[in-house]
Amino acid sequence: MEYRELNEHDAKAYIKLKRIGLESHPESFVSSIDEDKSANTLTIQKRIREASIKSGDIILGAFNPNLIGVISITRDHRTKRLHKSELHGMFVIPEYRGKGIGKTLLEKGLAKAKK
Repeated sequence: MEYRELNEHDAKAYIKLKRIGLESHPESFVSSIDEDKSANTLTIQKRIREASIKSGDIILGAFNPNLIGVISITRDHRTKRLHKSELHGMFVIPEYRGKGIGKTLLEKGLAKAKK
């Protein structure tokens, strides 16, 4: 199992993973599958490119060898709240649940967020 920050080359895999989540557990997402259709590869590549420890936004994935789980942590950019981050979203495909992947994503994501 490999855990790493997503890069621009992972955009299509990220979209595929999110669609799996939207189809299997739509109640777990803010957007509907119809609303999410506007998220194209270029938009996702830009979001991934702009996410970094420096920006405070982290998109971390679990790969086996394909992307099977993801966690997104965002930093509040308001001056008085720069010390705060939020777990924006997390998803592990159903067949890999119960194996500690989500827990590891959370632990690694939090460790990166503290930097």
